[in-house]
Amino acid sequence: PVTVADMHQLPREWAATFGLVYMAHTLEHSPAPLVALCEAQRVLQDFGSLMVVMPDAQGYTRMTTDHPNRMDTFPGHIFCASIDTTIHLLRKAGLHFQRYHEVPQTCMGRLEYSHRIFVANKDSRAHNFWTRRKTEATP
Repeated sequence: PVTVADMHQLPREWAATFGLVYMAHTLEHSPAPLVALCEAQRVLQDFGSLMVVMPDAQGYTRMTTDHPNRMDTFPGHIFCASIDTTIHLLRKAGLHFQRYHEVPQTCMGRLEYSHRIFVANKDSRAHNFWTRRKTEATP
């Protein structure tokens, strides 16, 4: 079965359920990327992995045409962060950053744009920002 859920508020029953959370071309559309990453961390099993795929925010698409478009000017791309900012948010969400890759996408043998791939792991000993905020707000 397929379940549709908001990445900012995943179902409670999914806590510590998944060994892998794969977010492909979603985080750049988030008005609250830290909340989305904290939710991904919450639903990961201990030592589970998160893979985030995003476009290169400073990159271009349709490079094979006469009028390439900047990725950060696309409608709906509201989180166009640097590599360092994305890694910082992964860590703030209580995840352990593991690695980063850039993967070029080509069209007819020419570079079209690059994907940014971030991999992080959950360690139950880490205490993430979002959980700490919720705990501190509880009387």
